[in-house]
Amino acid sequence: MHHPLVSLVSFALLFCVFAGAQTTVPPPASSAAQISPPPDTLGRTTPRGTVLGFLKAARNGDYDAAAQYLNTQRRGKAAADLAHELFVIMDRRLPARLNELSDRPEGSLAYPAKPDQDLVGTISGESGDIDLLLERVDREGAGRLWLFSAHILNSVPDLYAEMDIESSGSTPSGFLTRTRIVRIPLLHWLAVLVGLPLFHLATVLLNRLLSPLAGRWRRTLRRNPDRPAQPRGWPTGRHSTA
Repeated sequence: MHHPLVSLVSFALLFCVFAGAQTTVPPPASSAAQISPPPDTLGRTTPRGTVLGFLKAARNGDYDAAAQYLNTQRRGKAAADLAHELFVIMDRRLPARLNELSDRPEGSLAYPAKPDQDLVGTISGESGDIDLLLERVDREGAGRLWLFSAHILNSVPDLYAEMDIESSGSTPSGFLTRTRIVRIPLLHWLAVLVGLPLFHLATVLLNRLLSPLAGRWRRTLRRNPDRPAQPRGWPTGRHSTA
């Protein structure tokens, strides 16, 4: 038989263990999981996503959306105008190298000393070549995003002005090359819609001018000046008799 004191002590120990298990507080969730930003819907988490997203928005004429890919203090129409100028510069002067753009969040690390910068391409200007750069910046609530460098954007108005001056050397051609319909310059549309009818008209006129000369030349060769000026095989209006 167990002593009553031993049973009482055992019961007290079990009660303490049970109470301690009930009051154990679960560890808090990791801070990283709590502050992890949502995925960027504009695709600006990689250099390639930023450039492709910018070009897509600009080609659709949505420069307000394109401005969201710029690291600029401009807002509203000023930002949209800057996006338009950058798109025109890239469209005319930037060599195509989209396949070489990095699709990794850390970028291509083209500048080891500046890991938060990535090269899009090189643009030629009157003052020399300019590297078009992206920079990785922290945006509150969105995490780290790749945007067109603020330093490079300062050069965009001057580069655009150079191109505008070049186009104004011939005002009609400048307008025709800048204006686009379904992403095709207006000059190309005119070449098709106007050039083809003119070519057909020129062909008809040449045929009418050259046909009499060709007939005379054939009659001279055959020594038959009474032969009508018509190609071989055409009906002559005479019928053979049986």
